Amino acid sequence: AHALTEKDTILLSDFINTTGDPVFDGTLRQALAVQLQQSPFLYIFPDKRVGETLQHMGRSPNERVTGEVAREICERENIKAALNGSISALGSQYVISVDALNCRTGDSLARTQFTAESKEKVLAALAEAATQLRSKLGESLASIQKFDRPIQEVTTSSLEALKAFSRAVQVDSLGQDLAAIPLYERAVELDPNFASAYAGLAGSYANQGEEARSMEYEKRAYALRDRVSDKERFTVDSSYHWMVTGNLDKEMEVEGLFHQAYPREEEPVNNLAFNYCIDLGQFQKAIQLGYDTLKINPHSKGGYMGVACGFLGLNRVDEAKTFLENALTNDPDEFTVRLNLYRVYSALGDEAGAQRQVKWASGNLLGAGLIGFDVVGRAAWLGKFKNAEQFSAQAVRIFNSNNFKDTAAGAIAYLALTEAAVGNYTAARQQAAASLALSRTRVNLLPVALALALADDASAARKMIDALRSSYPADFQVNGVFIPSAEALLQSSHGNTVAALQALEPATRYEMAPAFGCLPVYVRGLTHLRAHQGKDAAAEFQRILDRRAIGAVQPLYALSHVGLARAYSLSGDKAKARTAYQDFFALWKDADPDVPILLAAKSEYAKLQ
Repeated sequence: AHALTEKDTILLSDFINTTGDPVFDGTLRQALAVQLQQSPFLYIFPDKRVGETLQHMGRSPNERVTGEVAREICERENIKAALNGSISALGSQYVISVDALNCRTGDSLARTQFTAESKEKVLAALAEAATQLRSKLGESLASIQKFDRPIQEVTTSSLEALKAFSRAVQVDSLGQDLAAIPLYERAVELDPNFASAYAGLAGSYANQGEEARSMEYEKRAYALRDRVSDKERFTVDSSYHWMVTGNLDKEMEVEGLFHQAYPREEEPVNNLAFNYCIDLGQFQKAIQLGYDTLKINPHSKGGYMGVACGFLGLNRVDEAKTFLENALTNDPDEFTVRLNLYRVYSALGDEAGAQRQVKWASGNLLGAGLIGFDVVGRAAWLGKFKNAEQFSAQAVRIFNSNNFKDTAAGAIAYLALTEAAVGNYTAARQQAAASLALSRTRVNLLPVALALALADDASAARKMIDALRSSYPADFQVNGVFIPSAEALLQSSHGNTVAALQALEPATRYEMAPAFGCLPVYVRGLTHLRAHQGKDAAAEFQRILDRRAIGAVQPLYALSHVGLARAYSLSGDKAKARTAYQDFFALWKDADPDVPILLAAKSEYAKLQ
């Protein structure tokens, strides 16, 4: 009988270092983790979940995991074995020991010991120990031979660089992206070929919306992808297609292969749940993947997002509320939970609940993402553009104070697009110029191009469209959503209805995705309106209005009432047109009085009487 099976989990304890040399603290545990995580047979309990479990135990997430602490984690998480490592000095030599213990009985399942002749050979000795341990724990020889690259090839030969990296990983696993960045930077400073550290930097900046720096580091990681393990190469490849090429199909293909090779890993299922809901609007699939992720990790961000987003997309608001409020009990500072709770409370009209999420978000960098986009979107949804401008300015100040110019530019661009949608063209152009003065990445160029197209600034919009198409030939957002929408607006403004509708065809796949706020559907509705095709226009605007739950923070949802009213008016159905206008006025009862689309709607409504 083997010591472990493919269904068992292993807790990696902290190494006991009796050498007196602090360079080994944390470093050897990280090195052992990298070696063992190459195995598709062994499943190491993730660092992120170790920190979460420690917090639920009332302990610091940074506490060393040894002895009783390790045993309690094993008991709470139903972990089969704990690996206890140690290093000691013997003259100029170093003795590395690793012992696998049955968490329940304390019996030894496997033990290995190697001696390194010098400090420089410690990592190589540890790698040999890891390989021998894998065999003793039950992994097949064929599997070990296939997934066992030397540690120097998949991390670094520098102990100092590995120490900085191990600390970065620990901090990153606790959700502290900003604190991890200087540690990753120190690691690549010590070893400029440290691929995993570049990947860590790319991920940290991407999580904050900093496209330029995330792309720079991801390109470096990808160029060095032969210096990571087979498992980590999946992460590097999928991240490269997400951050650099924007090829959604390729990214999802890699995630699928990752899941097949390592079915117990959270990351690929997490990312697929996000893709299916946020990027594709396939809500039932997202719910399924979300729950699959939560089975792997009960605190998974992707799990929370997939399930909550799926429920909202299907208008199952009460289920989303129950799910998220239960999640909040376990993870009170989880951004994904707070973001979706804001959307749920907005959909329910629970302003007090929504404001609790805004209060939590105020003043912190993570929360600025909620304030700069969803809170701005909700204010615009209600016609309160002065409030939207104030919220946007608050978020931009936070982003700028942290030197996150790409993200700040993105928030300003989103406001520009929202202003353009309601006819505030002067404000939209001003916001677009302010955004472009800060940065020029996909984060802001896409909404700016669309804002200029809506504001009928055809020359500037056309230049931006051409530049984006040339710079990002495989990006799904560029070529599948924003350029088709902008092109359709420009064509329809000149009466080229057929060309406009043809331009929108690539957007069909993404048109109900929450990431794009039903943008392609709205533009198709506008195209039919401009062509005086009332029936077709009404069908498009009604599709948006049928998504009432997920539309509660999307300005185009509110504006679809006006689009529907105009469509019915074109069709000669005055009764339905009046009802649609009345629905809009009820929604915008507290709106700023001078918003152009509101003034136009009131004038149009008066003519129907």
